[in-house]
Amino acid sequence: MMRLLEVPAEQDLRSFSLYLFHQGVKHKITEESGQQVLWLVTEDQQQQVSHWFQQVQCGELDLSRYQAVIDNPPPQPTQSAQFSISQISLFPITAFFLVINLFVAAMTGLGSNYQVVSWLTFVDFTLIGNYVLAASMGDVFANHQYWRLLSPIFLHFGWLHIIFNMLWLYVLGRRIENKDSSGLMFGLVLFVGFLSNLGQYLMSMDHPIFGGFSGVVYGLLGYCWVREKLANVSFSIPQSIYMFMLVWLVIGYSDILAVIGFGNVANTAHTVGLLAGCLFAAFRGRYNPDNALRC
Repeated sequence: MMRLLEVPAEQDLRSFSLYLFHQGVKHKITEESGQQVLWLVTEDQQQQVSHWFQQVQCGELDLSRYQAVIDNPPPQPTQSAQFSISQISLFPITAFFLVINLFVAAMTGLGSNYQVVSWLTFVDFTLIGNYVLAASMGDVFANHQYWRLLSPIFLHFGWLHIIFNMLWLYVLGRRIENKDSSGLMFGLVLFVGFLSNLGQYLMSMDHPIFGGFSGVVYGLLGYCWVREKLANVSFSIPQSIYMFMLVWLVIGYSDILAVIGFGNVANTAHTVGLLAGCLFAAFRGRYNPDNALRC
């Protein structure tokens, strides 16, 4: 353990401690001779935690939603249920997209109900035997079916497909909401979702039945990676995760994933999603600099 900060005993560190918990920072707070002492488990997070504490002192880092969870814990019969509700309140947009994905999966029978699926694909289609008769993108605008520009991200075709994507949405989405904001997370999903869908459609106009949240997942990953590089912030994502997802992206261009049960992979959606997330982070860093401490 490493001794990092000493503050007066009357200063409330609970909201800051909760913030550190959600950033994945292992720590503890003790009291010694009228002083509170903040201890870190690992030394490599010392500079980042000190920076966050200075931001709190200067009013740069808003901990009001963490304090609200502490001051107004929702009445629940058990401690575990109370913790779950508190968690959802801290990443509502991630929870929102999780619910939508699961709802659509139930309505479409994980892609088996083609009648429902046809309402959510990028363009409408009709099955004539084994032949797919697809509409055009012009028909989408002519019929005012604008939801189709985004809805394919909610389509999943099998349990492995949706479980893989929802796990990554949970892991990455809540980090982005906690580090930046829920509004930014919402805009990021819309931006990446639209571009990844458009890219995949333009590369496979003769086969409009595609879907999945993985293009957005790659966008979230790209956003975190570029934000860490440009703004010197930490999403507590190991470099091995970035490498794994990039390797997975490359493997997607082979037939290996289809062989092991993942089916045909929308590789263009993955690639465009990754680039869109990187672009979103670069744009945010250019016009929203937040790595300078101002008091």
